Amino acid sequence: MFRPLVAAALFASVATGSSAQELAGYDRFPVAAAHRADLMLASVWYPAAGRTYRGVIGANAVFQGVSGWVGAPVPKGPHPLVVLSHGSGGTMDNVAWLSSQLAQRGAIVVAVNHPGSTSGDSSPRRSIRVWERAQDLSAVLDALLSDPEFGPRIDRDRVTALGFSLGGTTVLLSGGARLSRDDYAAYCAASPSAPDCRFWQRGGVDFENVPQDRFEASWADPRLSAVIAVDPGMGYAMTDDSLGAVTVPVMLVSLGDDSTLWPAVIIDADGA
Repeated sequence: MFRPLVAAALFASVATGSSAQELAGYDRFPVAAAHRADLMLASVWYPAAGRTYRGVIGANAVFQGVSGWVGAPVPKGPHPLVVLSHGSGGTMDNVAWLSSQLAQRGAIVVAVNHPGSTSGDSSPRRSIRVWERAQDLSAVLDALLSDPEFGPRIDRDRVTALGFSLGGTTVLLSGGARLSRDDYAAYCAASPSAPDCRFWQRGGVDFENVPQDRFEASWADPRLSAVIAVDPGMGYAMTDDSLGAVTVPVMLVSLGDDSTLWPAVIIDADGA
């Protein structure tokens, strides 16, 4: 039941208010980034200006697929843009249910598969390098804004970053939040059984070997106009000073409470 709850909360924040289309358009494209050795795979959902052929996106043993018009023509803009970051072990197509719904209501939604923390490629040693995820979002934003088809159709004053779990951490970093490596190490030392800490332990992650300058640097992208973080992780590592200095509007969405969520994603005065 979290799907309709999240969708209802987010539509008002990022969509245009137009009535929903029958299906949205969908396409994929490669993204080159200086911090990645290989091309990243990105996807884009958007209001379809016409029909091509119906494709089913994101179907697997856990998620139902979502239909879209693959490679459909792009309508004239401007349209609000949502830059989406999936959670640890997820993929850009796992959240097609939300991306497609936002696109049907007028938004363009771009997402990227984060190397090292996707389904089938989820490594603790690479996932802890969360700043690379923030760089992924900036790279995919560069690519879409410069694209001759999509770039001119984007409202550059309405660019929202949206993320789930580790993706929530990612978009908060993109919005200006900063992390403390020592605070996060202390949290895991005190709570070794927490799911996120167990994940790092399984991969032999030593926080002393995590580059402190990269982990604690600012990865804010000034092109963002808003941030939506759903159950963001690493709340104990976010510094009060940086959170107080965030200038863009931030929506925090919780899909549970203290009895159903693990501590790292609980949103309250002492957490994220």
